[in-house]
Amino acid sequence: VVITIDDVQDNEPRFVHLPYNRRINEDIAKGTSVVTISAIDGDRGQPNDVAYSIVSGNEDGKFSLDSSGDVRVASRIDRDVIGFSGSYVLTIRATEIPTRGSSGGAFREVSFDVIVDDVNDERPRFERRSYRMNVPETTPVGTALPMLIRVEGMIFDVTDKDQDANSDVTMSVEWNMSDHIALSPVTFRHRGDVTIVLKQPLDFETQRRVQFRIFANETNNPALFTECDVTIDVENENDNAPLFANTEYHVNVSENTEVGELIFRASATDHDSGKFGRIYYSLEDAHGDVTIGTVFRLNELTGDITTKPGISPDYETIPVYDVTIMAQDNGIPSLSTTRKLRIEIDDVNDNAPLFTKSIYDVTVDENDRLRDFGVEATDVDSGKDGTIRYRISGGNDRGVFRINDVTGDITNVKVLDYERLGDHVMLDVIAQDNGNDVQLSSSAKVVITINDVNDNAPIFSRSTETSFQVQENILGPKIAKFTAYDVDSGDNGRVTYSIVTGNDDNTFTISPLDGELRVTHGVELDREHEAYYNVTICAMDRGEIPKYFFLFSFFFCFNYFYRKKNFNFLFQIFTQIHVTDANDNPPQFVQFPNRINLSENTVMGFSVYHLVAEDMDSGTELRFVSQPIVAIDNDDGRNADVTYSLVNDESGFFAIDSLTGSLRTIVNIVAPGQSLDREVMSQYRLVVMATDRASNPLSSTAVATVTIDDVNDSRPRFLSPFLRIQVHENSPVGSKVTTLVATDDDLNSDLVFSMTSTDNDIIISWFHLNSSSASLVTKSRLDREVLSPPGGPGWVNITLTASDHGFPSPRSTRVIVRVRVDDVNDNYPVFTEDNYDIEIPEDLQPGSIVTSAIAMDIDDSAYGDVTYKLHGAVGFFTIHQILGKIRLVKPLDREVISEHKLTIVATDNVRGSRNNRKKTTKKMTITVSDVNDNSPVFDQPQQYKISVLENTTPGTRVAMVTATDRDEGNNGHVTYSLRAFNRNTYFFSIDPIDGDVTISRQVVASPRLPLVGDVVVFATDGGGRESNMTLQVRIVDVNDHVPKFESPAFNVIRILEEQPGGLFVTQAMATDDDIGLNADVRYRLHDPDLTNQGAFMIDDVTGRVITSRRLDRELRHSYSVVIQAHDLGDPQLQSTRILNVILDDVNDNRPNFPASGSQANKPHYYVGASQRLRFPEDAPIGSIVGHVTRAVDRDDSAQIFYHILTQDVSGEPILGMNGDKIVLMREVDREAVERNIVLLVKPFLTLNSRYQIPTRMKPNQNTGLLVLNNRHTSLIGATDNPNFTRPFLLGRWDATVQQQPSALMADDVIANDVTRPIHLMWDPARDASLLRLYVTVDDVIDEPPRFSRDVYVTAVEGNTRPRTKIIQINATDYDVNDDVTYSIQNINFHRPDNSTSYRRNAFVINPRNGVIKSGSHVIKGKGYFLMTVQARDSANHSATCQVKVHILQRSKKIQFVLESPPDVVREQQEKFSETLRRMTGSIVTIDDVSPHLTTKRERDVTRSDVTIRIFDPQAN
Repeated sequence: VVITIDDVQDNEPRFVHLPYNRRINEDIAKGTSVVTISAIDGDRGQPNDVAYSIVSGNEDGKFSLDSSGDVRVASRIDRDVIGFSGSYVLTIRATEIPTRGSSGGAFREVSFDVIVDDVNDERPRFERRSYRMNVPETTPVGTALPMLIRVEGMIFDVTDKDQDANSDVTMSVEWNMSDHIALSPVTFRHRGDVTIVLKQPLDFETQRRVQFRIFANETNNPALFTECDVTIDVENENDNAPLFANTEYHVNVSENTEVGELIFRASATDHDSGKFGRIYYSLEDAHGDVTIGTVFRLNELTGDITTKPGISPDYETIPVYDVTIMAQDNGIPSLSTTRKLRIEIDDVNDNAPLFTKSIYDVTVDENDRLRDFGVEATDVDSGKDGTIRYRISGGNDRGVFRINDVTGDITNVKVLDYERLGDHVMLDVIAQDNGNDVQLSSSAKVVITINDVNDNAPIFSRSTETSFQVQENILGPKIAKFTAYDVDSGDNGRVTYSIVTGNDDNTFTISPLDGELRVTHGVELDREHEAYYNVTICAMDRGEIPKYFFLFSFFFCFNYFYRKKNFNFLFQIFTQIHVTDANDNPPQFVQFPNRINLSENTVMGFSVYHLVAEDMDSGTELRFVSQPIVAIDNDDGRNADVTYSLVNDESGFFAIDSLTGSLRTIVNIVAPGQSLDREVMSQYRLVVMATDRASNPLSSTAVATVTIDDVNDSRPRFLSPFLRIQVHENSPVGSKVTTLVATDDDLNSDLVFSMTSTDNDIIISWFHLNSSSASLVTKSRLDREVLSPPGGPGWVNITLTASDHGFPSPRSTRVIVRVRVDDVNDNYPVFTEDNYDIEIPEDLQPGSIVTSAIAMDIDDSAYGDVTYKLHGAVGFFTIHQILGKIRLVKPLDREVISEHKLTIVATDNVRGSRNNRKKTTKKMTITVSDVNDNSPVFDQPQQYKISVLENTTPGTRVAMVTATDRDEGNNGHVTYSLRAFNRNTYFFSIDPIDGDVTISRQVVASPRLPLVGDVVVFATDGGGRESNMTLQVRIVDVNDHVPKFESPAFNVIRILEEQPGGLFVTQAMATDDDIGLNADVRYRLHDPDLTNQGAFMIDDVTGRVITSRRLDRELRHSYSVVIQAHDLGDPQLQSTRILNVILDDVNDNRPNFPASGSQANKPHYYVGASQRLRFPEDAPIGSIVGHVTRAVDRDDSAQIFYHILTQDVSGEPILGMNGDKIVLMREVDREAVERNIVLLVKPFLTLNSRYQIPTRMKPNQNTGLLVLNNRHTSLIGATDNPNFTRPFLLGRWDATVQQQPSALMADDVIANDVTRPIHLMWDPARDASLLRLYVTVDDVIDEPPRFSRDVYVTAVEGNTRPRTKIIQINATDYDVNDDVTYSIQNINFHRPDNSTSYRRNAFVINPRNGVIKSGSHVIKGKGYFLMTVQARDSANHSATCQVKVHILQRSKKIQFVLESPPDVVREQQEKFSETLRRMTGSIVTIDDVSPHLTTKRERDVTRSDVTIRIFDPQAN
C-alpha cells in the first residue's frame, strides 16, 4: 500500500555548503563575490523557493546579497576605520517564498565571519599637519616633554591604522636637525605618543624660533610615510646672568676726593634681551651694606660709584673697603653675578698730630737734670704723613731746653737756674708731621716747675760804695748802710749781715738785718793812730746747703762759719774806712838832711834841694823855710797843708818855694854878680819853717846845712841792673806797669829817663815812660798774640836809659826790663777746615776714625788748649776730647738713618772758669752711603700655602709675592725667579718684576702628580743678595666631570597600572671620570614641585627605581621621572636622565584635560589644566592664532569638539573656535586692553552624561577663576558631541543659578539641562575637564615715547663743576621691551636782558637713563638755560620736552623725613615736587632721596630723608 504522505510546510529552510566563514583582503574590489549562500526548503514535497537577506552585520553597507545568495563587496572596505575590529559578522536569513498556494514565511538564519585582512594601504597619520609650541629656553638638554607638561613640550599623536607589521612606524627628524632634536619612542606599532627630546639647549638670544620637519616611516613594503612641520617658539627666560669683564676689581681713591666724584663704574653685560637684560647694580660689604653706603653711592642703573655728599672717604677710619658688586637682572627670579671690588683709600695728610694732653707738667729741682719726661703725639695718617717730629716753638729763648725731635723727650741742655728762669717755664711744643705737600701740626703747653735750691750767695750791688770817710774824735758816728741781694727765694734769699775781718778790736758794728755800719758806741777814731780801716762785710742767706756747694768767700770766712756748723751761702764785700783829719797835730820834720851839697859851678837859680815835709794826717808835701829837716803834720786836709819859708837866711843865695818846698839858689841880691863858690863858702846853714794852713795854724822848724860840691863826675845808677815784671795783655790804657829808681852819686843830679826796644816796633807803642819819674804805664791795648812766636811765653824786652845832666858832660845808664805780657782768654777757637761734610759707607766698622776736626786757639797756655764735644751723634759717633778725632762707635744702618747731622763744639780754657771759656761750633753732615747689606724680605710668610685648581688656564695668576729691599738704587731693585728644585716648578712661571706667579702649563690632578708640592721663589737684589720663600702648592682636583648615564637605554618605559608598590621600573647606572669623592656617584629623583607626588623611589647607591604605591592611570597616565646622578664633589656636579613612564590603561574613562604638574598642586588658584598662547596685536581678523591643546579622552575612540564658553573681556568676544583652532574675531589693541587674556576650557560630555556647574563664583573666592596679573579668563568647552550647543551664557564668573538644591533630583539631570544641576557647590579647581588658556597679546612697536611732563624745571648753583648731575628726565614707552634713547637737540642761554646765545656743550645727557649733567665747562653767569630734549624709540617714534635750568644766586635747601620708603617716594617725587611748586609759588627740585639716617647713624629703609631746593626764578 502506498501511502502517499503529502508534505506540509513544517520545516525551516536549511543551509547547505556550510561553513560560510571567509577571509578577504581589505583592498578587495567592489562587486567581488565573497561567499555564496545556499539554502533549501526543508520540506521535500513541494519545496518553496528561498529568498536571502542580510539581517545584521552590514550596517555600513559594505556587502550586498543577491537572490542567488551571492554575497558580494558593495563598497570599499577599510580595515583601518576607527572602531573596526577587523572582521564582519554577517547574519543571513533564508526565508521561504510560498509557491502553489503553500504557506511560506519560514526562515532560518546563519551567521558567519568575514575576516578582513589588513593591507598596507594606510600612511601613518599625524593628528595635525603642523605643530607649534612655546618652549622656555631654559628647558634642560635631554628633557622629554610629554603633553602633560605643556609648557615644556608637546606630544604628537601618530597613528597607523594598518594592523600588525603593517602598522610598524619608525620616527625620524630631518637630517639637519638630528643633532638638535630627538624623538621618543623611535619605533612603535599602530599608535604611539611621540615625545620631542632636546639634544641641544635652546637660546632665545641666538634663535627665537626653531622649525623642523619630522617623518613617520612604515617599515613594511610598500614603505609609506608621512610628515609634519614643527615650530618651537623659544620663550625668553632669564637664563643668562650678568657678566663682568674682570674677575675682580681694584680702585684707589684719595681721601680728599670731591663730593660726587666718580670713582668707579661697574659694567656688566647680560646676553638676555628685553627686561631680562636690564641690569641693576648693588653693593654689599662685610657690614651688610652699612659702612660702604655711608661713604659711597651706587647708581643702580649705571653702576657709577660716587662719593656721597657730606661724607668723604677717611683712610684713618676705614683704609680699605672690600665690597661685593652685584649685577642683578630684571628676571623673576632674577639672576645675579658678583665681583669683588677693593676700594683702597689713599692716605692724604689730612690729620694733624694730636697730643695726648693739651698741657704737660713736670717738677724738677734747680740745677737738676730733667729726665724721663717728654710729650707724646699721635698722627693717624700713614707713612711719612704720620711720622711726627717735635720741636719747641716758644718759651725757650734762653735755649735751656731741648726736645728729641723723634721721641718727644724733653731735657735741659743748660743748668736750670731758678733765679734766671723763675719758678716755672712754659714751653710751646709743636708736633709736626712729615707730609710731602703740606705739613700739619698741633701744639701743646709744657709747664716745667722749678724748685728753688740755695745755690746763690747774696750779692752786693756793683754800685755799692766801698770807701767811706769818718771824722776822727766823734763818738759812734754812722758810716754806711749796706744792702745785698740774694736771688734765691724764701729763706734761701733772706740775708743777714756781719763783720768778718778788720774789726778785731770791735771798733765797728753792723746791724744784722738792715746792714747799717756804725762806729761802735763809745769809741772815737784817731786818724793819726789809724787813718784807714779795711773792713770785710759778710752777707749770708738762711738757706740749707745745696746739692752742689760752691765757696764764694775766702778760706778763713769758710773756716769761720764751718766752726759754727753753718753751711749757708755767704758773700763778702771789702770796704775801706778813711778817718778824716782834725788839726790836732803840727807839722813835723822827719828825715830832713842836715847837709846839702852843691856843685861849685852851680848856676844861680838852680834848684838845690826839694824838701818834703810829711803830714801824718794827709801825707801832703810840706814847704820848707831854710832849715834842712823834714816836717810832717799828722793832720789831714788844710790842717796838713803845709807852706814853707826860710828863716834868717843871711847868705842871700837860697830861696824856697812856699808850696813845693823846692830849695834853689838865687842871685844874691846884695852882691848881684856873685855865685856859689865852694872856695868862698862851702857850707850854708838854713833854717826852714813848715806851717800848716789850718784856721789855727801850727808850725815847726828845722836846720839844713848846704855843702858846696865839686863838678859832675858820676853816672846815674839804677837800683837793679835787670828787671822782670808782668802785665795782663788787655790791661786798661794808663795802667801802671812799674816805676824805676835810679841814683847819681853827684850832688843834686837830675836824672832823665828814656825807652827803646829791639824786639818789635809795635811794642814801643804799647808803653809810655815818664821821662822824669821813670813811671812806665800802658799806652795802648796789649796783644800778646802779636808777639812772635804766637803762643810763646810773651816776653817783651825794653831798654830804659837814665841820663843825668852832669857837667861837663852828661852821663847815662841803661837797664833792660823784661816785661811778660800775661795771656787773657780773648780769642775763640778757629777750625782749620771750612767744611767737614763727608760720606762714609754704612758697613764701616765701629771704632773706625771717620775724620778729624782741628781747631786752633792762638791764646797762650790753658787758654789756648782746645777740647772737643759732639752734639747730635745719637750714640753713633764720638769725638776725642783732645785730638778731635771723630770715631764711629756703633754700626750704621743707612736704611734706618741715611744722614747724620752733627755739631762739633770746640771749647778753650777747659781747666779755667766756665765763665771764661769761648766756644766755636761747626756743622757737619755725615752721609751714609748704601752698601748692599740687606737681602730682600718677602711680605708673605716663609711657608705660603696656595691652592691651584687642576684645570686652571695657563697664564692665570695663582699668587703674587712681593719682597722689599731696604737698600737703595740697584741694591734695592728686586727681581723674582723660580729654581728648578723639583718638577713642580715646571708648571709655574713668575714675572721677574711684579712677582706674579702664573700657571705655565695646565696642571691635572692624577695619581702620578702629587697633590701637594713646593715651589721655591727667589728674590734677588741688584747686588746679588737673595732670599727665598716656599709656595706650598696644593693641586686641587676639580670636579669637572659630570656623571654619565649608561642605563637605562630608553627614555620611555611602560608599566602596568594598579600594580602593588615596589614594582621594578628601571635601574639607573652612571659613571664619573673624576677621582675620589668627585667620582663617587649617588642617585636621586628630582621632583622639587612634587609633580609625581612621590610615586617613585630610587636607591641612592644602586640606582634601582621602583614604585612607591599603587598607580592609577585614571588619575595620571604618565610620569616624567627625572633621575639625577650626582657626585660627592664640591661643588656637586650632576646629570639628568628624564624617563617618560607611561601607564597602560583600560579604556573606561571619558576625555579630560590632563593637568600640568605645577598647576595641579595649586587647586585653590588654578584649574586642572592650562595652556599658554600668544599672538601679536596686529594679527588680522579671522587669522588662526593658535590651537587648543588636545583634550585627552582616556578612551581611544573619543572625538572631541571645543567651544569657548566665556571670555573675561568687555564687549564682543575677542577669540572664537574653529575645531581646535583659536581664531581672532576682532581687532586687538594691546595698549587699550589688558595685555593678557586667560581662556578656561571645559570639555562637555555626550548626552545623558552628568556634570556639575558653579552656582556662584565671586572674584575674591579661591575658585581658581580669578583674574591674576591683568589676565582675562575665558572658558572653553570640549565635547565629543558634534551636535552640542551652548546650554547657557556663563558671562563673567559672578553668575548664579536661581534654584534651590532641595528641588533637584540627580537622575533628572541631562547635559543641556542647566536648570537642575546635580550639585550647586561645583569647584572648578577640582574639575579636571577645565582648561585655562593664557593668551598673551604681544606688543608691536606702535606707541611713541611720552615724557612725564612737557617742561622740566630745575636749578644749579653758580660755578657748578663739570659733569655734575643736574636732573633726570623720564619718557615712558608703552610698548614692551622698547628702549628709549635721549638726546639734546639744542641749548640756549637766556640772560636777564632777554638776550640769548647758543651753548652747544653746556650740558650732556646720558642716552640710556636721561640723566643730564653739566658739560665740560664751569657753569657761570646769570639767567637760565633752555634746552630741547628728544626721546626716540627703536621704531623711530619720538617725543620732545623742554628743560629749563636756572643758575641760582640764592636758594634754600630743606631736608625733612617722610614716613615712606625711598622707592615709594621716588615713584611719587614728580607729583610731590609739583604739589610743593603750586603751594610755594616757587620752583622746587628734589636733590636727593635716601634711606633715613637715624641719630645712631643707622639706616632706616622704611623712612626717607628728602632734600629739596626751593628758589624763586625772579630772584635769581
